[in-house]
Amino acid sequence: MARLIGWLGGLLLLVVFLEVFFLNPKDVTNDSLKNPKASQSSDENEKKIPSQVISSVELMESNEDGKEWELKSEKASLYEEDSIWDLNKVNTKLFGKSDVEYNVRGDKGTVFIQKKNITIKGNVRIESSNGYEFSTASAEYLSEKRELLAQNEVVMKGPKSEGEKQINLTGVGLLANLETNVIYVLRDVHARKGIENGQFFTIQSGSAEFSGVEKVAKFFRDVVVDIGGTRITGPQAELVYDRQKSNLKSMSVVGGIRISDIDKWAAADRIDMYFEQNKYILRGAPRVIQNNDELAGDEIVFYNGGEEIEVKGAKAKFNKD
Repeated sequence: MARLIGWLGGLLLLVVFLEVFFLNPKDVTNDSLKNPKASQSSDENEKKIPSQVISSVELMESNEDGKEWELKSEKASLYEEDSIWDLNKVNTKLFGKSDVEYNVRGDKGTVFIQKKNITIKGNVRIESSNGYEFSTASAEYLSEKRELLAQNEVVMKGPKSEGEKQINLTGVGLLANLETNVIYVLRDVHARKGIENGQFFTIQSGSAEFSGVEKVAKFFRDVVVDIGGTRITGPQAELVYDRQKSNLKSMSVVGGIRISDIDKWAAADRIDMYFEQNKYILRGAPRVIQNNDELAGDEIVFYNGGEEIEVKGAKAKFNKD
């Protein structure tokens, strides 16, 4: 009899438990289901339900100068509470001064509606209307500052040209100012550029600057140029391209430069290298020293890659030995 009473008591407890579980689920449901904010991760919108989902969407924003940006996305999710759009496969066009445009593409994007800012992540590609192409992991457009920023490693290809390879560059960090149309690679810059006759040169520098209008590139801080067996060092270098062909016309290293190779070294205020003419000019108190012999003048011109030398206002010193 006692065993039967115990069995009935256990059955009663089981019935009570099932009633509580199925008829009153609100008492045992996880709090995060009642309050989605309680379970938000760093990518919190993945845990929220969008107010609206649209396929193949186009968005546009304007400012006092006209169009500021426009974008297309394969899929857009609107979160009204946070005033944002989440985008998949986004293609954005940013409008700079002087009709310069910057196309930015990526796997995902977010538009912050109130501030008009945009972030793009995943296989980001940035193209300026004059031919510079950048690749990075993520980028951010800040509407108030009119700046496009990237914090990660940046890979760049320069404008395509006839008969020459594009300049290839790596660096860390990018800033494009849409008011001035100047694009900066912020640090740790390494570049390689092919020139005529199958030759190439490399450049290392602390930072670099590219024009979104003109085909000009500048390198700053501890510049090192290696071309053939010659090394050139100085504070700043500038590359100038032909406007029509996009071929590299010249490179200048300025601000007090040093040149060295196996058997000689030189110093001057600047060197201007004209690649189509295969001519290099040292300017600003130039001097060349080889085997303890010194050649100086107002200008020293090297023709045919240095096979011929012209000294203007020559001042030569020779070792008596």
